[in-house]
Amino acid sequence: MNNVSLVSAQTEIFKKTFEKSEDGILLLKGSRISDCNPSALKMLRTNDKQKVLNSHPADLSPEKQADGRFSSKKANKLIAKAHKQGFLRFEWLHKRFDGENFLCEVTLTFLQIKKETVLHAVWREIGEFKQQQQKLEESIRLIEQKQNHLNSIINTALDCIITINSKGIIQSFNPAACKLFGYTEQEIIGQNIAMIVPSPHKEKHNQYIANALQNLGKSKFLGSIRELSAIKKNGLEFPIRLSVNAVPSQNEMLFCGFIHDLSLQKQLEIDLLQHNELLEMEVRLKTEEFIKAKEIAEQANQTKSLFLANMSHELRTPLHGILSFAQLGLKSVQKGDLGKLERFFDRINISGERLLFLLNDLLDLAKLEAGQMKLDIQQHELKQVAENCVADFEANLIEKQLTIHWQETTGNTLANFDKQRISQVITNLLSNAIKFSEPGQSIFISFSLYDLLSFGRQQKPGLLCSIRDQGLGIPADELDAVFDKFIQSSKTKSNAGGTGLGLAICQEIILVHKGKIWAEQSNDQGAIFNFAIPL
Repeated sequence: MNNVSLVSAQTEIFKKTFEKSEDGILLLKGSRISDCNPSALKMLRTNDKQKVLNSHPADLSPEKQADGRFSSKKANKLIAKAHKQGFLRFEWLHKRFDGENFLCEVTLTFLQIKKETVLHAVWREIGEFKQQQQKLEESIRLIEQKQNHLNSIINTALDCIITINSKGIIQSFNPAACKLFGYTEQEIIGQNIAMIVPSPHKEKHNQYIANALQNLGKSKFLGSIRELSAIKKNGLEFPIRLSVNAVPSQNEMLFCGFIHDLSLQKQLEIDLLQHNELLEMEVRLKTEEFIKAKEIAEQANQTKSLFLANMSHELRTPLHGILSFAQLGLKSVQKGDLGKLERFFDRINISGERLLFLLNDLLDLAKLEAGQMKLDIQQHELKQVAENCVADFEANLIEKQLTIHWQETTGNTLANFDKQRISQVITNLLSNAIKFSEPGQSIFISFSLYDLLSFGRQQKPGLLCSIRDQGLGIPADELDAVFDKFIQSSKTKSNAGGTGLGLAICQEIILVHKGKIWAEQSNDQGAIFNFAIPL
């Protein structure tokens, strides 16, 4: 935009501001009016601008101002003062063309326009504002009279008396009330009465006052005696006897309350009530503790019975096999049948290994649950540990024609863990996957990063290992239960052997590592076992 366009735009803006302004705007050259806007004409109650142009401000004013000074002399002095200061604001009494005087706030500003000095005058009517101000001052005076009147009544009383207005604002608080509540007059006067009222009445007190005002002749609260609670300055809640009456006072309804302290009378009742409540609470807690202890004892007894029943069965089976085949072996020795003797020794060996495996599982689980299992935490490559475990199952995999698929892994799989115990976890999970897979199926192993949650609900980095098979799978409602001792999935417990301790041991090992282990259903078929350990 060039300079000419800019000046044109600015001129247009000034013109619109001049024409649309709600305030009267006049331009004076020397002491004579050279132009004025429509608002100035409206204030003067004329549509003829020519009546205003070339007038002196005193021509549009009464002969004298409110202070008794002649308008003509005072106007010239104010113009001169504005010229000297560059700016001046004052109140001025103008006169409309119909003869009515009106009060304005006048702002004079001297402007330099093209080497010519112009006086810019702004008129703003303030007569209505002055009237409102006078009414406000009169209201304040009346309020002060009422307050003095009420104070003279209240201060001569010996009872504890509080007076509030229709908005709940405290108007008087006599010396007895100051002593009872702990406030000085300076602290409490002007505050809402709700500050000495406890909840839930505190929040509803304004509504109580409104209801009382609407039902002055029928209100059950007014004129009656009630026992309530109040709050002292120190926060102590105490009982009171309260009676409230309406007191008309000029244009406002006041409420006067008479208060008597019931603390001494109620203290014994409160003490007895608290004592009874404490006794009831103690009995309730003892009862809850007894019920909880009873439930725990019953659950422990049931668990123990189940444990002993399972253990009895698991231990008796291989032990019975050892004894039976040993007896048959003795007979075969006497007959000299070496072929049968070899088979019997082989069965004895299998039963003995099964018994040893079970005893080792029991000892491991007992150590883990007792917190006596010592870990050798070092940095290892988890994938390398898993590959070693898979190598141990090579014969089983070939026998069942199973294929291991290693899922693509980004980055390394380094983590801090006990190599022997984590190998035990992977071996157990692989054993289950092989056991419950049909010939020709696949087992998938993958590794990825995983965010573990600490006890403080803070995330910490971890490493996730997932082993997925294509076997029978696990029902959704048994995914958590499979980690319990002697528990097997309803789909698998009748189809394969096992003590039911393997997954329980895996869970304890992972928990000791401050990790997480869980089972999932595969999207197609089979089960997924996941475990995550901290990096």
